[in-house]
Amino acid sequence: MRSIVWFRHNLRLSDNAPLRLAAEQGAVLPVYVHDPALSLFSDTARRVWRSKSLESLDSSLRSRKNRLFVFQGSTQEILRRMAAHIRAQKIYAYRGLTSEDRALEDILSGSLAEMGVQLCLTGFDTLFPPDRASEGRSSPWKIFTPYYRFCRSAFLPEAPLPPPVRVDPCPDFGGLPGETDFRQGETPFLTGLAPGEVGAMNRLQEFVETALHGYATWRDFPGEDFTSRLSPHLAAGEISVREIFWTVQESKAPEEDRQKFLEELGWREFSSHLLFHHPEMLVEPLRKEFDSFEWLVDEERFAVWSQGRTGIPLVDAGMRELAQTGWMHNRVRMVVGSFLVKNLGISWQDGEKWFADHLIDYDPANNAASWQWVAGCGTDSAPYFRIMNPVLQSQRYDPMARYIRRFLPELSALPDVQVHTLGRCSISKGSALPYRAMDYPEPCVDLTASREAALKRYRRIRSTPLMP
Repeated sequence: MRSIVWFRHNLRLSDNAPLRLAAEQGAVLPVYVHDPALSLFSDTARRVWRSKSLESLDSSLRSRKNRLFVFQGSTQEILRRMAAHIRAQKIYAYRGLTSEDRALEDILSGSLAEMGVQLCLTGFDTLFPPDRASEGRSSPWKIFTPYYRFCRSAFLPEAPLPPPVRVDPCPDFGGLPGETDFRQGETPFLTGLAPGEVGAMNRLQEFVETALHGYATWRDFPGEDFTSRLSPHLAAGEISVREIFWTVQESKAPEEDRQKFLEELGWREFSSHLLFHHPEMLVEPLRKEFDSFEWLVDEERFAVWSQGRTGIPLVDAGMRELAQTGWMHNRVRMVVGSFLVKNLGISWQDGEKWFADHLIDYDPANNAASWQWVAGCGTDSAPYFRIMNPVLQSQRYDPMARYIRRFLPELSALPDVQVHTLGRCSISKGSALPYRAMDYPEPCVDLTASREAALKRYRRIRSTPLMP
């Protein structure tokens, strides 16, 4: 039997059900398609990472006497053409979460059936099945805690599958037309990082042996190294969430640390659950009263936010970390998000789009759910009137200003207290601050006044009925 394995967001050999099933049944044609029609946002940074991930996957397949075939264009047309070209009987793949993914699967299934080819979808590449978690309920879960409690009791994650020993290639039919060269040159953006399955496995082991110990206490402190840094690998599917779950669950780390990290994986699952049941969440607020919210359109303010020139040190440090590394600490993501939508009054959709384009760990479900959480318009959100104060956040979570100084070197000579308070006081032109600190901008808004303006906008919609 000849099969195509359609790699989507599962760029790995281990714990890959579609690949495992196809390899057990005969010859395999591994295919990846970059289909612009399926990308809501440009996700430029993630595509840089993905090019290296595809290169790693191709290398792994070549070690098994096969290789990866990469195309760009219409997924339906390419898969049909490849199926006809190699006379495939089946195409294996994971199911997708978005409405565009599901529409494509329906159309593709019918058009392949006309050719005598079966589309075999092996479930979701998630820890908990998003389609089954709400079975027997009148509506999908809206609140994380009961959702997570139910899933932990109802679904024991399966053990990860080992990689196939063999991935036999299909016979050579004279080459495959339309291949795309996915390789890029050295990218300074990824210096020190290791995209690919091997890099993901190494990163998991390093995290479990080091930063997982103390994770519950220190994960919110951006100046400390207690995050897993697994999110880019997960977003590319270089490692499965089941592999991470069982490695952490069976580690020797303290119970508090293990369970806190698994809960963070649970938030990722909850985002997938929300997207599956509410595909509109990528562009529309889940709380419908926010349809009439008075967001401000201010290109100048958005520019200073996106470029890290707000004059609020923790916000600027976060945005410069994003620009320089393609990543941002999770606590800081919440702070910069709250500042954009509440202190600056700019819509969460604008922030969502910016993050989608600049994050190497961009994940549609996570990104949309997180922005809606911060903006207060999701199903399980921080209330809109809970507005993060970036000065208090930096004082609490970066007390020695290590994180801020790392990305704002112009403030390196200032004492800790002054670094934190820059965001709520003006820098006097006649002060004795070090010269480079004088280059740091004035705060673009007054934190107290902008908070009151945000609450005033919120009061205008709060009487609207909540999402049913």
